[in-house]
Amino acid sequence: MAARSVRRIGQFPFLVILLILMFLLSACTQAVAVQPYLLELDVTEMPPLITGLPPLTVVSGKLHASDLSDFRMASGDLQFVEFYAQWCVVCKRFAPMIHGLEKEYEGRVNFVYADVQHPDSFELRYTLPNPGVPSYVLLDGNGEVLANWVGPVSRQDLCSTFDEALN
Repeated sequence: MAARSVRRIGQFPFLVILLILMFLLSACTQAVAVQPYLLELDVTEMPPLITGLPPLTVVSGKLHASDLSDFRMASGDLQFVEFYAQWCVVCKRFAPMIHGLEKEYEGRVNFVYADVQHPDSFELRYTLPNPGVPSYVLLDGNGEVLANWVGPVSRQDLCSTFDEALN
């Protein structure tokens, strides 16, 4: 009689471990099922990431990559390179400001957009400093790095750096 009770107690830890594994597996499955909804975030409805920033006005929340096949570091022109990712909410939030600067400095600063997940940008990613997304790098005509930023950056900071480099 005592041998039977020992056997039942010996099976108990196995059943507990099995139940825990089943619970974890179902939790992981549910977390994976939620992820596609996270990709559909509407960045136009998001609150400011940094206090003191003006409210978000999205002209175009779409991010587009430049054709990097003809990109040259030493182009002779001032170049502003943005490293972004399609999933990056901060990149989408600041896209209208960056595109506005592109129009404002048209003909004086060449704007280049590199999607960090696109194979065409791999060489550029390992040539220029870009520890995260968004990352911005300003290059002089010789391909030397004049300035770089990571994360949110103010329009005034970019404009003053552009103006200083152009003069």
